[in-house]
Amino acid sequence: MVSQNAQPAVADSMPAKKPEIRPRRRLASLRVRTIGWIGLGAGVFGVGGGLLKVLHPASVDETRYSYPFDSLGFTVENGTLAVQHAALGLLVWGVWRSGAAGRSTLARIGAAGTITAWTAFAAVKGLAITARDEPVGSPLADTVDGLSGLAGTSIAVFSILLGIAVLRAHDWTDWGRFIPLVAGVFVFAAVIPSLILGSFTLARVAIIAWMGLWAALGWVLTRAETRASQPVTTRPRSASPVLPEPGQFPPPGSGS
Repeated sequence: MVSQNAQPAVADSMPAKKPEIRPRRRLASLRVRTIGWIGLGAGVFGVGGGLLKVLHPASVDETRYSYPFDSLGFTVENGTLAVQHAALGLLVWGVWRSGAAGRSTLARIGAAGTITAWTAFAAVKGLAITARDEPVGSPLADTVDGLSGLAGTSIAVFSILLGIAVLRAHDWTDWGRFIPLVAGVFVFAAVIPSLILGSFTLARVAIIAWMGLWAALGWVLTRAETRASQPVTTRPRSASPVLPEPGQFPPPGSGS
């Protein structure tokens, strides 16, 4: 006869826990999104600054390096651009931190190179202030232009590498995954040709469009989830089998 208090040989499996995001992972996602907002603001600032430079009435002759601003205006412009360029470097770090580019060697080179190039470009903007009263074509003005070109080209090259890494990682699946690559290619396709043509307005329009791409990247990052912030599902564990107590079941062949 089987005891009324007999327990089943194997207990039912415990119900699966709901996916949860740990506090540290929530914080990581919040930081990345905050960086996205900073990058968005920096990109929008770049667009506004470009428009201001196109629409601002000339305060000095075109032969002066600070054109179209006077010395004070040129100082303010380049001082704020130095901060803006540093913010765009931070934006690239946010893309890396989000895991959108993966952790491959290509991603590391692309992210580190782009961040370094934006930081160097910020320093060049500080140097440009010292050339505010120089004539166009002076040794100092040419040095600033040369360093600016080197920094911009470096940003383009490393952005392309980063963009390829983002596409290969398959972490972002919408249109935002193309922005880092497009931002790099755009320098060679539009910014550099407009500068070679020597048209002040055309070059500013190209740079405005380029800044728009970085603003769009910031917007994408504000909506992105870091890999570390993805919900973690705990696998259910089956309870250990409960063995019958001695004498709980009758021996085989015995009567009830």
